[in-house]
Amino acid sequence: NYLNKFEIMWNMFKKSEIYWISCIVIGLLAGVFYRLYIINPYPPRFYLPGLLSKSLNPTSRNSDEIKWIIPDLKADCKTLKNIHSNTNNKPYNIILIIADDLGSNDLSGGAGVATPNIDSLAKEGVKFSKAYSGHATCAPSRAAIMTGRFGTRFGFEFTPVPKELAIALAKYENHSLRHPLLYRDEFSKTPPMVSMTVPLDEEFIAQKLQKYDYNSYYLGKWHLGEINGSRPMEKGYTDSLTFLHGASLYLPNDHINVINAPVGGALDDFLRFNLDFSISHSNGHNFQPSEYMTDYLTSETVNLIRNLRSTSEIECEDYQQPFFITLAYNAPHNPLQALESDYNSPELANITSHIARVYAAMIKALDRGVGRVIEAVHDINETDNTMIIFTSDNGGAHYLGLNNINHPYRGWKATLFEGGLRVPFYIKLPKLISPGLIVDTPVGHVDIFNTILAVASYNYISNDDTNTNINNMKMDGKNLLPYIMNIDDNAHIFNELVNDSSQAKSISTSEIHESLYWRSGHYKSILHHGWKLQISSRPKKMWLFHLSVDPYEKNNLIGSHEIEESSNVNRSDIEYNFNELYRLLMDIDKEQAEPLWPALIEVPISIDKTDKVQENENDEYVYWAN
Repeated sequence: NYLNKFEIMWNMFKKSEIYWISCIVIGLLAGVFYRLYIINPYPPRFYLPGLLSKSLNPTSRNSDEIKWIIPDLKADCKTLKNIHSNTNNKPYNIILIIADDLGSNDLSGGAGVATPNIDSLAKEGVKFSKAYSGHATCAPSRAAIMTGRFGTRFGFEFTPVPKELAIALAKYENHSLRHPLLYRDEFSKTPPMVSMTVPLDEEFIAQKLQKYDYNSYYLGKWHLGEINGSRPMEKGYTDSLTFLHGASLYLPNDHINVINAPVGGALDDFLRFNLDFSISHSNGHNFQPSEYMTDYLTSETVNLIRNLRSTSEIECEDYQQPFFITLAYNAPHNPLQALESDYNSPELANITSHIARVYAAMIKALDRGVGRVIEAVHDINETDNTMIIFTSDNGGAHYLGLNNINHPYRGWKATLFEGGLRVPFYIKLPKLISPGLIVDTPVGHVDIFNTILAVASYNYISNDDTNTNINNMKMDGKNLLPYIMNIDDNAHIFNELVNDSSQAKSISTSEIHESLYWRSGHYKSILHHGWKLQISSRPKKMWLFHLSVDPYEKNNLIGSHEIEESSNVNRSDIEYNFNELYRLLMDIDKEQAEPLWPALIEVPISIDKTDKVQENENDEYVYWAN
């Protein structure tokens, strides 16, 4: 009887709508379970940041037409002309281009592809052959560029990341010998990623340029704050087209024109699963760009340049208001994605590694973008009057598995060896800088701030903003113009800067910085007069290198029992310089602020191997805190 009753009830249930709804729900749950647990090793929390972001800020599938904010100059035209009437120079335009994780060996064919457009900036301007990033990871380095100060001076010591990423790296990153250290006790002291921002009272370069009547625009990666008061348009930029959280896909993973190259590991998987292909204009809603991200940022920069000039010529007759554009590409940061057309380019046909070929294709797109920007400046007849700066935020990353990305330097992104800190740094400004100049004394990202201000202030009597202290804040950067200007053609301007033309020769050949400094948690370094000291607590170790004779950091002079005769270093020099650098490092370290939030994780990084190569007990390594 019970079986008969059950069969009757079951048949009634199958004929009802509830049955089909239940089947659909069970099928969906089974699919989710299969997706999350069977074909994927990661738990649902791994996807939480992406799910929250996409639900709170959904992305429109339709690309917006960008209408740039260009202030009406009619009411200010007469005033602006009067301001500049005391000078024979028209205001200089400034374009700052920042690549993302570009290795020191990635240009000029080092990655397997030519970069003629980026190379042209060095050939037609100045190349700083010993240029150092503001930090060995992206956000603090970008903060140094924007403020002219070490990020550690105002507590911006660690790159903003979600807590879920720290957990993923600790649990799923493959380390056979040394394992990540996760500090769960610090989670309660850590704000959400959107609140991890540069302090709001720090003044950015675009805010300073407002004094000089610049219209400023930001395109691309930000990663310096997402809350009110910390976004580009609240930091002096007239308009913006950005992904605030610091990363984006280049195209959807399943796009017909994209070639993906997963490199493996928890970080790459986390980015690939959680990132969206989206951007936002004027702090508005998120939408999908109309083309591959690198090309899209380039296209909108070109459109902006054309619109700026076509508008100002009509409204202000012969006066053209200067512009400052920051173009912050996310290329070639992972996740690695290339256009199929670039991947299949004949010049890449000999690259046998799929990952290396996708990476080279991404750099090809980056170089194409720089070339289009240069061409757009030429098209508006502003080449001689426009300063173009090119750099990268830090060195190439070990987790891509590309052995020669920072060759010939040791180390990677997230280390304080030269491979993590050395970056390309070129400035082109034909009206002031002779072509083909090479500066081989150390300079840094912190110098970009004061150098831009010096260029902007040529049209004004006062050069106060190029001093070492601004608004009672210690500035770490220097104005590079006295070292790179064509003195013969610009003697009147040069003399204003140095106040004494007899100083010209000595200034142009002397060291620009006495010291450069870096810190990430327990790991610190200082560069001083050609000597470099690194100090780490995990492992408890120090490295001392005389870069003038050992530029590739092969011979650690601390604990070295044998010193090559050709090194021109004796033991008394080693002892003296170690003591001097240690004292300086401790003194500068005391000047820095406490981190705004604690490090959540420390990850072991082999100095000489990518993370795709088996670790060895004898490998040199360091734990990177973030």
